Formats: sequence, structure tokens, C-alpha cells
Amino acid sequence: MSAERYRSPVGAPRDRERVVALAVLLIVLVAGSGRADPVRDTLPFRIAYGRPSYELHGATACFLWVEGGRLHLRITPDRLSHRIEGELRTSQRGIFEDVAPLSERLRPRQPRPTKIMFDTVLEAVEEGFDVTMSGDYAHLTIDLLIDGKREPALLRIGEHQESPSGLPARLRLHGSSVTWRDRLGL
Repeated sequence: MSAERYRSPVGAPRDRERVVALAVLLIVLVAGSGRADPVRDTLPFRIAYGRPSYELHGATACFLWVEGGRLHLRITPDRLSHRIEGELRTSQRGIFEDVAPLSERLRPRQPRPTKIMFDTVLEAVEEGFDVTMSGDYAHLTIDLLIDGKREPALLRIGEHQESPSGLPARLRLHGSSVTWRDRLGL
């Protein structure tokens, strides 16, 4: 008896294998497209402490700092219109709570408690939001695109306005003392 005799007339077992292989490929492609870009720079979380002094002096920049137990993000305008997109993520056990945008023009979205995505068209008015971070997290990751480009020099973190060398950038708590966390209100 040949193997041909036991095959179904339309080659169903072989078709099923192809369909399963195609489904697995699609799942991998779709899942991969939703992943965040790899972290390009890691900095200590302590640099985020303290409000930076900044003025609306006609230059687009994004300021991020921690003060009073809240994380603050501000984007200053220049004379041109810019499309701003960004994302904040905590490690798995961190939570963003009480997101308060400055205006309705900035659209924060929170697909899960550990992630905030935001976008706006920046014109003549400062935009941004404040948010409370809670939970047991080890790091905060930020990504920022201005007109579709990552420009790490335009992200200024903390009182001393430090910039990462690349985006996405991670602020890491690891190694900070308990008293430092208490000082930040975390």
C-alpha cells in the first residue's frame, strides 16, 4: 500500500501545516511590530530630581523632572508647528496614576497601568502633563519623537537638564538608597 492511498483527496494534512506555519509567522510579525525600540541609554533616576529652570525662549525642548512625589513632563514650543509623540513605561510592577494633562491638545493614553503614550501638535503653547508613579518599579523608560525623529539633545532631565545620548532612554533606580527614594516621595 502506498502513502498516496492514505492521503486525503485535497492534501489536507499538508495544507494544515502551511496554514499553521503562516499563522505562526503572522503572530510573530504582529507581536514584533508592537514592541518598543531597544533602550539606547541608561541613566540614574536621581538626575530627574528637581525642577529645571526653563523659559519659553523660542526653542522646542522636552523637560522631565520629579518633584513633590509627581513626575512632570513639559514640552516648550518654538515658532513652528511640531508633531510630538512619546511614551513613558515603568518596569512591570510600576503604575502610573492620576495623569493630569495641561490642556486637551495633549492626548495621553494608558493602554496598561505601566505605560503612558501621548501625542500633540505643538504650536505656540507649552504642553505636558503631571503623573503620579507608584508600585515597586526598578526603572522608567522614556521615548520621544519630534516630527517623527528621535532627538535626545531636546530631552532635558531634572534640575541640571541632563540629556541622554540616545532614545529611548531609561532612568534606573537600582542602587539608589531607601532614603533617596523617600526623598523623592516614591
